[in-house]
Amino acid sequence: MAETSPDPLWLRGLNSPATVAFITVVVGGILGNMLLKSWDAGAKEREQVRAVAKQTQDAGMAQVERAFGQAGAMIAATENLETTLADSAWNPSRFDPDRALRIKKKRDEIVTTFNDAISTWQKEREQIALMITYLMARADTADDPGDKWRVVQGAVDAYLTCVKTCYAEREKEEIYEKCDACAAKKDSAWLSLRAFAKALPHASGLSNIRH
Repeated sequence: MAETSPDPLWLRGLNSPATVAFITVVVGGILGNMLLKSWDAGAKEREQVRAVAKQTQDAGMAQVERAFGQAGAMIAATENLETTLADSAWNPSRFDPDRALRIKKKRDEIVTTFNDAISTWQKEREQIALMITYLMARADTADDPGDKWRVVQGAVDAYLTCVKTCYAEREKEEIYEKCDACAAKKDSAWLSLRAFAKALPHASGLSNIRH
């Protein structure tokens, strides 16, 4: 019976413990480098995604601040105007000419502030709605902050229109009393702002933390 020929030299070399260890180190190093490069690329991509998300969130919150600022300024200007038609202390005819002149000047300032607020409000309110919808709309909820903001627009418009109408009528008749119809509209404006705030993505996150 013929004897089995010994393994070739090259095969015996491959089977040696030293060679096996060397190959393990080399192959392991290559695979390790490949995995490391893959993880590094993924980490960079995740970092870029986080950076874009942070920029979008910051831009969205800037629009939210803008929204509350514009709505608050419009409501405040309307409230000041409402005061002039609800309090007889603002009736120039009750006072001597010098004081009447000062009161009239202050009334004119309040009216100018109101008109300026309306001008800014009308220019910016729809742009705010579009930007908020673009930056803050969420797929996991039916509440669109942009839609809630348009409800704010309508409520604020209703309040300022009511006061503006009352002011025009009372100024001609020199009637200084509270316009009851406007009080409910002012309340609706503030309530709509609260609903808008609750529809914002960060508000949902805070609600989840509380519960």
